[in-house]
Amino acid sequence: MNVHAGAAPRGPTIRPEYEAEAAVTFSMRCATCGAASDREEDFTIPHGWSLRHVTLHPGHLRFREVIHRTWRAEAAP
Repeated sequence: MNVHAGAAPRGPTIRPEYEAEAAVTFSMRCATCGAASDREEDFTIPHGWSLRHVTLHPGHLRFREVIHRTWRAEAAP
């Protein structure tokens, strides 16, 4: 059986939203205590927060970068 024969039904799709209202934002979260920076469009601000946090808490050495991006789903035609 040839699974590529004919037109396959198309399902829903999802893609990043690129409109101005859907800006990508970044934050950093301390993996030790869970403290987190604010969400910012400029990633250098949360990264700076993590450096200040580790200065205040020298044992907190692991961080998670969180990227917030809006995605748009479209139903199947």
